[in-house]
Amino acid sequence: MSLALRAGVLFSVIAGTLAACSPTLDWRQARPEGSGVTMLFPCRPAHVERSVRVGSDTLVMHLHSCSAGGATFSLAVADAGQADRVAPLLTALRELAVVNIGGIVSAAASAPSARTTPDARAGRVRIDGRLPDGRVVVEHAAFFSRGVTLLQATILAIDRPVTAETVGTFFDAVRTQ
Repeated sequence: MSLALRAGVLFSVIAGTLAACSPTLDWRQARPEGSGVTMLFPCRPAHVERSVRVGSDTLVMHLHSCSAGGATFSLAVADAGQADRVAPLLTALRELAVVNIGGIVSAAASAPSARTTPDARAGRVRIDGRLPDGRVVVEHAAFFSRGVTLLQATILAIDRPVTAETVGTFFDAVRTQ
């Protein structure tokens, strides 16, 4: 075996060993711009901005998201503009999440953290659905607000379960600043 081939094999073994030792979910603290929230992401979130139809409104949505361990983790942030629009928009965001995956709400819990604006429509849900191609999708989502800022934290997993520990780590770490 040539020296170059041995070096290549050794490099492959070392790289494979290091990859096996690296965590699938590399939790890190993030402060997504404009959110007023500190939270943990299992990967480095990227930021995109797009207009989204929510109920009868079109909102500019700031999405901070990344994928790790077979799931997508995100925080969506939008400005409701006025306090009287927060409650109906939270309801519309929740309904949109269910419709987007053709799902049903299979579990519900309280909002993810203290210091959010109190609202009966805030809270966490688990949505079980199917994509148009038949694949199973599970979405864990929390809907809450901070003043007139709407927030939706989401874990979306397709054809793969997400552990209760992962769900807890992601949502329990959400803190408003």
